[in-house]
Amino acid sequence: MTNETTKRIAKTALMIALIFVCTFTIKLPNPATGGYTHMGDCMAFLAVLVLGKKDGALAAGLGAALSDLLTGAMIWVLPTFIFKFIMGYIMGVVLEKGNNEKLDWIVGASLGGLFQCFAYTLFKIPLFTAAVAFASVPRLLAQTIMGLIIYCVLDNEEAYKAMQKYPGRIEGCVYVNPLEPDCLDLIDRYVKLGFKAIKLQPLRHAYCADSEIVDPVLDKAEEYGIPVCIHSGHPPYSLPWQIGLLAERHPNCKVLMIHMGHGHGVYIDAALKMARRYPNIYLEMSGMPMHTKIKEAYDTVGHDRILFGTDGPFHHPTVEMQKVLMCGVDEQGLEDIFYNNAKKFFDV
Repeated sequence: MTNETTKRIAKTALMIALIFVCTFTIKLPNPATGGYTHMGDCMAFLAVLVLGKKDGALAAGLGAALSDLLTGAMIWVLPTFIFKFIMGYIMGVVLEKGNNEKLDWIVGASLGGLFQCFAYTLFKIPLFTAAVAFASVPRLLAQTIMGLIIYCVLDNEEAYKAMQKYPGRIEGCVYVNPLEPDCLDLIDRYVKLGFKAIKLQPLRHAYCADSEIVDPVLDKAEEYGIPVCIHSGHPPYSLPWQIGLLAERHPNCKVLMIHMGHGHGVYIDAALKMARRYPNIYLEMSGMPMHTKIKEAYDTVGHDRILFGTDGPFHHPTVEMQKVLMCGVDEQGLEDIFYNNAKKFFDV
């Protein structure tokens, strides 16, 4: 097996897992059909972008079908695999034949989504009734539309529009993929438009945080004097030790470890250790379940090196607020974590 084949299998498996998680964990049951409305389509669309037509369609089908299997919706497992595969394949064909990726992505995802609405509705008629089948159409359309919206809001241009609409209230981080040839050009463009930091998501784009391909991004951050925010706690791409190695190579660049290790106790402990070892590493606490670790970071890493975050839109901001309020820091600590540290870190 070649190295490229191994990478291809790993990326496909990763996208299957992401699609499964978003389908299985964020869903609204439909008692009339035994199915459910979910948020997995956004990851299915992303899979086609990342993996291409065939592998992306396969990931969409397998990830969604696995969710049906583990939910107990056995009647839907095979149809879901077929419908989601075709949905992804349609999108992939449009992307291959077009020459405007953003527009082609929207058109392809929309056509694929319309196909799945038609296919699911047609399949339901003999199983239930035409009335039940057609009553489910709004749910299917909403599922597709939400998938489109969730992906589109990741776009830098949408962030810039929000900055313009709410000046002084919203500040942007330019979101880039170091694997893309226009990565550094995007940083130049959006920093000149007022963006305050660079955002990296190694899991989504399938590169290791300590890879040499990330170095030009941090070099560019140092050039502009802005920080870099990196998601953490996602094996095998963004473990705290990897972010530590990256920060070690760029001691003059401030690095924010988003989620400070995320949900695994070993990774959370590693995030704290890396931040104590490297003074240019800062921690952000959203998505990290151990509220006591917030105070530990405040006390042992630095009063100015732990920041509040919401991890939106996955849950209400008060979920993260309560963790900070209950962590045990004093009033000054609360003000630092909720406000002062972010103001200083992002220079706003």
